[in-house]
Amino acid sequence: MIKKVIILSFVLLFGCWVNNTQAATYDLKLESGDISFSESVLIAGSTVRVYARIYNTGTEDIAGYVTFYRGAAIVDDSQTVSVRPGNFADAWVDFQVPNTAFNVLARIQGTQPADQNTSNNEALTGLVTPDFDTDGDGIANSIDPDDDNDSLTDLQEQQLGTNPLDTDSDNDGASDSQDAFPLNSNEQLDTDNDTIGNNADPDDDNDGLVDTEEISLGTNPLLADSDGDGVNDKNDFYPLDGNRSVEVRDIFEPTPELNNNDDSELPSDTDVLQDLQNILDQTQALDDQDEPLQIDAIINSNFNQSKDDSQQGFWQAISQWWLWLIVSIVMVIAIAAYYLYFHWLDKKYLVARPVQEKLVVEKALPAKTIKLQPTVTPLDLRQGRSNKRSHKMDL
Repeated sequence: MIKKVIILSFVLLFGCWVNNTQAATYDLKLESGDISFSESVLIAGSTVRVYARIYNTGTEDIAGYVTFYRGAAIVDDSQTVSVRPGNFADAWVDFQVPNTAFNVLARIQGTQPADQNTSNNEALTGLVTPDFDTDGDGIANSIDPDDDNDSLTDLQEQQLGTNPLDTDSDNDGASDSQDAFPLNSNEQLDTDNDTIGNNADPDDDNDGLVDTEEISLGTNPLLADSDGDGVNDKNDFYPLDGNRSVEVRDIFEPTPELNNNDDSELPSDTDVLQDLQNILDQTQALDDQDEPLQIDAIINSNFNQSKDDSQQGFWQAISQWWLWLIVSIVMVIAIAAYYLYFHWLDKKYLVARPVQEKLVVEKALPAKTIKLQPTVTPLDLRQGRSNKRSHKMDL
């Protein structure tokens, strides 16, 4: 009895095997390992291609297509593929990677002729977790050294305390790499690197001139050397002229102060000429008193007086070339007058006066004319004696 049962069971199993073998004439097969993606790293939001490899395990050609699902939602249907016995074909659709973890289900459908074994027509992937590309440079964050592409590596941002996934951690409009204070939304720049933000720093470029002074002067409050001549703005007499930096007084051009001052602060031409006239008057007064002429002392005295009244305005006035020309002409005239007076007129009169006095004496002589009528007795040289006769003189 037992033998009969065993034999019957064997016959039934063999019959089922034979039946299954005959039913596999048209059979397309799909397994979970046969689903793949075009990219090894799936970045959320990117579009990739998902493939399903179909094998023909039957004995005859068979065609069909694959429907892809993400969860319960259909992604798309693939193109129809025809597969020869013992071969395979890839069916595919384009797929946008979601922001959350997902599975993909592939199902063979629409086979021609009809698939005789539908038990192997589905496959499901494991749970797939997408990666992210914060800066959109095509490199997933997991392998990107700078996730937010702000020029600071993720390691540097961790050390600074900034957000490696946010280009502007303090949301002040300045990128973390360009922000001197990336965690302070009130400050962005520190031009002079003194750890004081420009918004709170009275002297942004630390050149010794506060920002308000630089604005009034026209210099750059963010640049210590506005004209680029190598001299700090505060020490540069010409901070906006790159060709010079030291004050040089030139009679042919006004100093910078002359250009910046109002005309009302400068001495007029009349005032300057009046000063020169005073010099000449004092010089003439000394001449009249027969005192030594000291032009340098007079000039210094008058110019010092003018300097005390308005030193800056006076120097500005005499920097005019035409004024120097007038001064030169006046000085030449004064020197010529001095020379003529002391070297020509004095010589003429001082020499003529003795001659005049002599003429007066000679004119007085005829009033006291003495007439002499001498009687001269010739000497007798031979006798060695003179005539003893008396001499007569009539007065």
